[in-house]
Amino acid sequence: MFPNAHNGVKKLFAAEILDLFGVVALTLAVIFAALFATAVEADSAGAAIGFGAALIIFGIAAGTLGIIATILTIVGLKRAGIDEVNFKQGLIFALIALALTVGSSILSAAAGKTIFDDLLSGLYSIATACVTLCVVRGIGVLAEKLGNHAMASRGRKLYVFYAVLLIASAVLRFVSGILGNKPGFVTVALPLVLIAAIGSLAAYIIYLVYLAQAKKMLAEN
Repeated sequence: MFPNAHNGVKKLFAAEILDLFGVVALTLAVIFAALFATAVEADSAGAAIGFGAALIIFGIAAGTLGIIATILTIVGLKRAGIDEVNFKQGLIFALIALALTVGSSILSAAAGKTIFDDLLSGLYSIATACVTLCVVRGIGVLAEKLGNHAMASRGRKLYVFYAVLLIASAVLRFVSGILGNKPGFVTVALPLVLIAAIGSLAAYIIYLVYLAQAKKMLAEN
């Protein structure tokens, strides 16, 4: 019934999986970078070559997977947007996030670390969160049209969960910017940061499952 949305959601799901592998590759690259630095300090040429090679391989893998995931996300949103307008809105936010990433990279290359880094990072986080909100809302609308009220209900709950996390993250960033240098702030903020991180991880897992369920729902209709 919604072939374009089905095709688009499949691409969005694939993009999330690739992005997940990209995060794993980036994490490994960071670990090998630390091991490489340790080997260099210890004057261990053999270990340094091995760790350096692994660093390059996983670094390239992380970058490549990230680029492919971004392309799939944009194409998927564009395709799904033919059947549901919320995906079109998500595409706008995805393009904004891409522009912020490119702008941040250019700025860093030209001027190094600046006061705008945190601002661009915050705007990027908001843009990507808005993409997720649009996708969840779009799937919910399609579920309602298909009479799948259980999926629509899960979508509404996930939408609210993500919206609360977005607001909480924005408030935490704002407070950190004002009180970051105050004595005792780290002690108070650390539990909040941990709670936000756990909440974000839970939301991401639920979102991934929701995408998989949406893919199946659209395939059956």
